[in-house]
Amino acid sequence: MKNKTKSVLAAFRSKFAAALPIILFFLFLFYSTILLFGISYSILVSVVTILFKVNYRKYLTVRQLIVLVGTQFLMALLSFFASLNLALCFLLNLTVPFLLVFLQTSQFNPLGYFANAMCFVFLQLRPVGWDGLAMQMGALAYGLAVLTIILFFCSLQNRKNDHFAAAKKGLLLLAAALRAQIEQMSPSAEQTAPSGSLASGQMDTIFPILQGLYGEAYKSRGLTYVVSPQGKIQYMFALLFQRAVYFLTNPYQAATLSDQTCHDLLERLAQYMEAAGNGGFERKELVSTGNKLLAEAEERDEIPCIFVQNFLRLFLLILENIRQTGEKQSPHCWRLPSYRRPLRKLFGQIKADAFETRFALRLSVVLTVGFTYSMVSQANHGYWLVLNAFLLLRPMYEESATRIKTRFIGTL
Repeated sequence: MKNKTKSVLAAFRSKFAAALPIILFFLFLFYSTILLFGISYSILVSVVTILFKVNYRKYLTVRQLIVLVGTQFLMALLSFFASLNLALCFLLNLTVPFLLVFLQTSQFNPLGYFANAMCFVFLQLRPVGWDGLAMQMGALAYGLAVLTIILFFCSLQNRKNDHFAAAKKGLLLLAAALRAQIEQMSPSAEQTAPSGSLASGQMDTIFPILQGLYGEAYKSRGLTYVVSPQGKIQYMFALLFQRAVYFLTNPYQAATLSDQTCHDLLERLAQYMEAAGNGGFERKELVSTGNKLLAEAEERDEIPCIFVQNFLRLFLLILENIRQTGEKQSPHCWRLPSYRRPLRKLFGQIKADAFETRFALRLSVVLTVGFTYSMVSQANHGYWLVLNAFLLLRPMYEESATRIKTRFIGTL
């Protein structure tokens, strides 16, 4: 019971520490907005805070910051026009959410639309008319100015951070798992556990790293390319770890580790992983040592030796990409095929059975019906219908069901 309490408290402290920057940003922006513009414009704080939450750990260039701010002003203007009359309300609420979801959402990034759609929806909840447009834009400009300044300094800090910290941690964990598997399958070792169970337990700590690397690679995608050069490296690291996990957790392949002649080579690979994980990837000795180990592994055809070959070939390719990226030799790579780019996708890939199309239609229809009802009925607090519908309607049914259960407590 005591250990469980400590574990819960440690998890709470970790989550609170991760949320603290967002909390402080929200409090500062909330009270400063009220002080400068009044309580009526406090709804903008939620919009800007979501943008901060999504971006404060990223490295954003000046161009990306300009695009971020410009997109929010565009959403604000579209939201204003949608609140002017019933015809514009119907037209814009059908088209804008549909385009945002269809172009920015995928099964790998289901909430890609959320930040921009939140600005479009929330600003309609409090129509200001032509007389209040200048004040609303001023309040939005203030919030985005604060956001831009803070994100700029966060980007400077994030640029200095080690972008490969997760990969280095993964290499150290992989080295430990490889050693554990070697010792377990050694002829002199006592078989006290099922084959592969020890490595499988240690591999559980690698899966979050692997998923995080895939996530970072996906976030680096742009309008015309699948991943940036940095994202390509993260993807290759994730692929490297995934292949190693498959090898070490497969009981049929793990049994081949009982060959005593392969143990020395695998032990040296584990040492090589540790050396890479404990230092910088730019070191030239990593390349030379890796090439020597690869040449030795290529002289044999046992399954563990083939694993060593495949691991080192991909790792050496990663090191070459890191070198090229550091020397600005690598252009944007893995470009999107033309049919997957926004305009071609919009005009050629709208299919009724597509994930993006189905959710885009659901969201746009629900928002159109909700805002039309609110505008026609003029009901007091009629905007609660749209607000709850937008927050509860998610691409995945399971997430919507969970939020429906927790929304009541959150509202209170």
